[in-house]
Amino acid sequence: MTDGDWRLFASDRHPLAPVLLDGLREARLGSGVLLCLPRDTDEQQVGTMLAAARAVLSMSAPARFVVLGDRRGAAGLARTLFLESPAVTTTLVTAPLPETLAAEEISDLVANIVTDVAATTGFTEVDYDGDGTRRVPVLRPYAIDASGDFPLGDDDVLVVTGGGKGITAECALSLAKKSGVALGLLGRSAPEDDEELAENLRRMESAGVRFTYARADVTSADEVKAAVEQVRRTLGPVTAVLHGAGLNQPQGITSLDEATFKRTLAPKIAGLEAVLAATDPAALKLLVTFGSIIGRAGLRGEAHYSTANDWLTDLTRKVGEDYPNCRTVALEWSVWSGAGMGERLGVLESLIREGISPIPTEDGIAILEQVLADPNAPTALVVMGRAEGLPTITLEEQELPLLRFLDRPQVHYPDIELVVDADLTGNGDLYLPDHLLDGDLLFPAVIGMEAMTQAAQALTGLTGAPVLENVEFLRPIVVPVDGSTTVRVAVLATAPGVVQAAIRSSETDFQADHFRATLQFTIG
Repeated sequence: MTDGDWRLFASDRHPLAPVLLDGLREARLGSGVLLCLPRDTDEQQVGTMLAAARAVLSMSAPARFVVLGDRRGAAGLARTLFLESPAVTTTLVTAPLPETLAAEEISDLVANIVTDVAATTGFTEVDYDGDGTRRVPVLRPYAIDASGDFPLGDDDVLVVTGGGKGITAECALSLAKKSGVALGLLGRSAPEDDEELAENLRRMESAGVRFTYARADVTSADEVKAAVEQVRRTLGPVTAVLHGAGLNQPQGITSLDEATFKRTLAPKIAGLEAVLAATDPAALKLLVTFGSIIGRAGLRGEAHYSTANDWLTDLTRKVGEDYPNCRTVALEWSVWSGAGMGERLGVLESLIREGISPIPTEDGIAILEQVLADPNAPTALVVMGRAEGLPTITLEEQELPLLRFLDRPQVHYPDIELVVDADLTGNGDLYLPDHLLDGDLLFPAVIGMEAMTQAAQALTGLTGAPVLENVEFLRPIVVPVDGSTTVRVAVLATAPGVVQAAIRSSETDFQADHFRATLQFTIG
C-alpha cells in the first residue's frame, strides 16, 4: 500500500464525498480520482464527469478511478473509460444518496466502498441498497412467456420516434401488421428528400397500415407538441409510445467535449421527456424505449452514447414507477444486422471486435413482439447474442456436471447455449477399439447421441431422458489408432424443453456438423 494524490470531483454538499475522499487517502491505495454525483444527475453534471475522466487519464499509471452515484450517474462513462484505458483501475458504485445521511450510515457506507476499491484489480461494479446490502450486477437469462394478450390493437395509436427508417420503423411496421395499431411517425427528414423514408412509407401504405408522418426534431419540445397534435387529429388519441430516436457519433474520451456529450444525450432523454409531455403519460398504456447494450457495458469511443442509453433505461423505469397504469419496457439491444444506425456508423464492427454478436432484424422483431405479449416481463431487458469480450458486464455462471463429454467449456450461457470440447483416444475411450475400420477408429453414433444428451442436460438442468428427433449422421467422426480427435458438442435451447444439438470435430476444423439432432425433454 502506498500514499498517493487523490483528486475530488463532486456536486455541492454531496453527503459522502469529503468523508469518502479522506477514507481513500487513509487507506493508502495509491493515486486516483473520486467522482461523486448527486442523486438527480442530469446534463448539468456532464462537465464535471468529463473533467474527472480527463484528470485520471492524465495521471501516471497506476491510477484509480472511483465513481459514486445514485440510479442515474456516470456508469456509462466509467465502463467506457476502463475499456479505453484498462490500466486505470475502476470501481463503479451505485448507492441511494438522499440529501441527508446519519453519521453512522455515512461511516458504514464509506468503509464498504473503501473495501471495494481496495479489492478492485481491474473493473468492479457494486450496488448498495438502502439497508446497506451489497450486490454485484449479473445478467441472467429470462424465459419469455408470450402467451399473454398482445397489448396493442386496432383502436390504439402508437407514436414512434426515430423517423420512418431503420430498426424502429421495421418494428413499428411489424407491430401494425400484427395488431392493427395506427402509427404516428415522427422524424426530421422530408419524404421527398429521402428515398429510404419514402420507400418505407410506401411499404406501410401497401400493407394497409393506418399511419401519418409528422416532421419534428425530437429534441424540440414545441416541434414534438405540434407533431403529436397532428397525430391526434389524423388518427385519434395517443395510447402508446415507441421511442427509438438516437444519435451516435463515436469519439474517445480524451477528445470528447461537453457539447458533443450533451447532443448525444438529447434525443434519448430530452426527446423522450418531450414526447411524454406532449402525449400525457397518465393516458398511455404502453411505453417502449430502444436502448443499447452499450449503455449496460460501455464501449470504446462510446462514453456519451453509453451514458445516454443508461439514463434512458432509468427514465423508462421512473415513468413506470410514476404512472403504474402505463406498462414500461426498456429493451437494451445488441446491434442489429440488416437495419439501423449501428451499421451506418460502424458500431456493428466495433461490437463484433469486442465479441458481441449482432441480432438479425427478423429475430429482433420477433423478440420485441414476444416481450410485449409477456405481461410479466421485467421493465429492462438486455437482448443480445454472444458477448465474450466485455469485462464490464458479468454473466451468470453455472457449474457443469462431471460428465465424459463436458471436459472443456468453450461457450456457456446457462439455459441458452453450451459449447464443450472433449478429446477422444483409443486408450481413454475403451469402446473405440471395437469400431476399427480401415485402420481408423470410428466414433459410434449411439455414443454421439449420449454426448448430445449430456450437453443438453447440463444446459437445461433437466435430468430425464430426452426423445431424439430429426437425427442426422452426416459424416463419420474418425479417431487415429495412435492419436486423438477433439469433438465439439454444441447445444442451443430453442423452446422450453427443446434443444438443438450438433457435434463437430477437429478433423474438419470444427467447420462442419458431423451429427445433428433435436432433443425433446418432458417438462413437469
